[in-house]
Amino acid sequence: MKIRYKHIYILLLLIVFLVSSCRTTDEISIPEQETKKSELLIFEKIIEQQPQFSTATTKCNVAIDKLSSKAQIKMINGEYIQISLTPLLGIEVFRITMTQDSIYVIDKINSQVAEEPLASVKKYLPQGVGIKELQKIILGVPFLVADTLTKNKYKKFEWNRTPETVQMQSVLDKSASIIFSNNLEGVLQSTTIEYNAKPIVEFQYTSHKPDAQAKLRPSQIKVWSNIPQLGMSISATISGMSVEWNKRVVKDTKISSRYKRVSLSQLLGNYF
Repeated sequence: MKIRYKHIYILLLLIVFLVSSCRTTDEISIPEQETKKSELLIFEKIIEQQPQFSTATTKCNVAIDKLSSKAQIKMINGEYIQISLTPLLGIEVFRITMTQDSIYVIDKINSQVAEEPLASVKKYLPQGVGIKELQKIILGVPFLVADTLTKNKYKKFEWNRTPETVQMQSVLDKSASIIFSNNLEGVLQSTTIEYNAKPIVEFQYTSHKPDAQAKLRPSQIKVWSNIPQLGMSISATISGMSVEWNKRVVKDTKISSRYKRVSLSQLLGNYF
């Protein structure tokens, strides 16, 4: 009988243990489910912030180190980006133009121009990042490389939650990834490109304001980059940003014969 009672006692302990274990699992799984639901709701808000446009024209101020200038950024969705610097009386002194296959940089102060295949610049960027992705970075919205952000793409990101932010990480290749940090309202706070788990470019969206589509767009961006392949680091602030949608934008890649053709590294060497 003593043996039987002992067996019953052990069995009761085992049942209690199993019941308590199941209860613990339930208590853990509920917060996990709630977290996932919360992230899905934030993801829906992020998708709502995605702009719908054929063209975008942004006026702003750009400060790099001690240099500052008024600027205008013109974009054709997925096809074209032009950044024009006009520090004095609206006179353009510097222009960067990017098409789907080429990049043009015109330095009007030194009468120089660099024209190179876009591939020569893209080699410094994570695999797949091109014009469309750069446009999304400027406009301050998360993205998937060579894909459209829709509700069913939730699982394509690795998620990390803090009390005030939700981070979405998109792994691009074995070495590179992009991390989007959003607030709980789905508004992007920063975009970070990492290479070998080290940040090489970061865009911090420090203030926002509603646009004509009643969506929050960044009005100030702080940019930091340290790309080892280029051997230089840059910090800049883009402020006073205001965007106009679907205004007529004409592609302009004409180069005057009065400009001396140099390599991109030579031209940038005048300033960095």
